[in-house]
Amino acid sequence: MFIVGYRVCHTTRRRQPDEAHGRDYNYVSIDEFELLIKLGCFVETNMHNGQWYGLSMDSIEAVAAEGLATVVNMELEVSQ
Repeated sequence: MFIVGYRVCHTTRRRQPDEAHGRDYNYVSIDEFELLIKLGCFVETNMHNGQWYGLSMDSIEAVAAEGLATVVNMELEVSQ
């Protein structure tokens, strides 16, 4: 049996009043997000409504360090 941990994704969108950095998302600037892309930090990135979202390997490793499993639901874009 696996106990699943919650991983926190990065985003460039504005934080909502009821959200907390590090709990709901890691809120970063567009420049910081694009640097993280160049450094190969993300397992997945996606742009939605003009804002970046990404799942970092560090986020997955933080869950694993707690002895927990994480589920990664990747959204694949297909060109037609």
